[in-house]
Amino acid sequence: MPVADGSSLRRGFAALAGIAGVMLLGGCPGTLDDKEKFLNASACFDVPAYFAQSCTLGDACHSSANKAGGLDLASADLAARVNGVLSTGDCVGRGVLADPADPEGSVLFFKLEPSPACGSPMPLGGDPLTDDQLSCVRAWILSLGPGATTTTTGAGGGGAGGGAAGVGGGGV
Repeated sequence: MPVADGSSLRRGFAALAGIAGVMLLGGCPGTLDDKEKFLNASACFDVPAYFAQSCTLGDACHSSANKAGGLDLASADLAARVNGVLSTGDCVGRGVLADPADPEGSVLFFKLEPSPACGSPMPLGGDPLTDDQLSCVRAWILSLGPGATTTTTGAGGGGAGGGAAGVGGGGV
């Protein structure tokens, strides 16, 4: 039986390591198309800034001055105003604005799709979001964590017997 020199042994081990690496990679779960697994959150755009820029059109639509459907997408701390908050406006009864337990069932998410379950697709008159952009919105909603569902919806009622009028809920 011939005796292998050091270089032959190194080549043999390198070949074995290469074969083992290929076998390990072949068994790796997920694919590059599996965006949930491989999505780099730092590659996403700033979702609240996108809403503030694309959904307010100056002081129209969902600005702090207009609040179409009772929803302000321009002011600071958007997450607190949408996480677990029931929808009002043209999507009343359709769920919460941002639901981390069901991001794609969130009104803010499905209103960005070409054919939303209610109302008009958003941004109104703008270009639809790409799949990658929708993935960023989904990731942002997931990042909000659990929120308490607000059961107050609609524009509050007028006060009875001289009382103060109620406060409306925020929503789309």
